[in-house]
Amino acid sequence: MKAIPQFKVRKTYEEVSDYIKDQIMNGVYKPGDRLPSLREFSELFGVGQSTMREAISALKTMGLVTIRQGEGTFVTRLNPDEVLSGFEPIQPVTEQDIISLLEVRKIIETGIVQLAAEETF
Repeated sequence: MKAIPQFKVRKTYEEVSDYIKDQIMNGVYKPGDRLPSLREFSELFGVGQSTMREAISALKTMGLVTIRQGEGTFVTRLNPDEVLSGFEPIQPVTEQDIISLLEVRKIIETGIVQLAAEETF
């Protein structure tokens, strides 16, 4: 069987968060620095504020920024290299991995449907 091609579809918020991550990694934004507001970033990048919220949320999940209610978003005081080391790229998926995943999904979904049917009666 032929190998399945790897497609990489990127969302706008991923592009934005990667750009800001690179800025942090390159020292443009240093630990403790306050980042521009969502509105300022939105205008700078020409994207909507919801896109910026998702980008900042992704950076927060990575541990690169902290959000302080009423104060703003700040670059964490941790070493960015250490933070990002936990996000090493996942190894390419093999055809067998996909088949195994589909088998597990089938088992789980069948069980969920069965439980839902029992709950209705």
